[in-house]
Amino acid sequence: IVPGIVSRERLPAALALNGLAMNLPRIVGPAIAGALLAAAGPQLVFGLNALLSLVAFVLILRWKSQQAPRALPGERFVGAMRVGLQHVRQNPRVKAGLLRIALLMLQMSSLMALLPLVAKAWPGAGAGSFTALLAGAGLGGVLMVLAMPRLRPRFDRDAFVRTGVVAHALASVVVAFAPNLWVAFPAMVLAGAAVLASANSVAVSVQLALPDWVRARGMSFYQMALMGG
Repeated sequence: IVPGIVSRERLPAALALNGLAMNLPRIVGPAIAGALLAAAGPQLVFGLNALLSLVAFVLILRWKSQQAPRALPGERFVGAMRVGLQHVRQNPRVKAGLLRIALLMLQMSSLMALLPLVAKAWPGAGAGSFTALLAGAGLGGVLMVLAMPRLRPRFDRDAFVRTGVVAHALASVVVAFAPNLWVAFPAMVLAGAAVLASANSVAVSVQLALPDWVRARGMSFYQMALMGG
């Protein structure tokens, strides 16, 4: 959707704002969920999640896109999928982006997956420590969104990816050996910033490598690579 709303020049900033919208709930969401868990149990949390999913669904239905005039006839469902797969296979820039995001998420999701064990191992720690670590990652993403307009003219997308990978690796080592929350929290801020900087850069490169007529299908492969990692 995003490339259909903004120009190519504004696409990196728009995707960064999209990352901001994803990271702000990571700061306040765990706290709200923790309060609901303590007050009413997990049923209310799952119920609220289902309700918010319905709200998002209704908002998407109400969004009206401007259809560009088509010179070619419409495609059939299976044939359109086949053409999208063929385009991705023949587009080296897209294939490089898919490989990059899969490897990035393979590395970066490992920290989030093992984070509860880290928080649980500290003396006297519990759900509050885990919540604080999640909030730290969200805060790092928000700070990176605010910093990217100043950093983007000085560094290219490859530099963002390289630096993000190294920074996340260093942050993961600090979190793994941190003796308490006060050491792990700033490392999680760095990890959150690294995830947004690197993933945003790969997403922009894939978006710009895809022509309009096949962009949605190409980005569906991007989402599969991201979630697969």
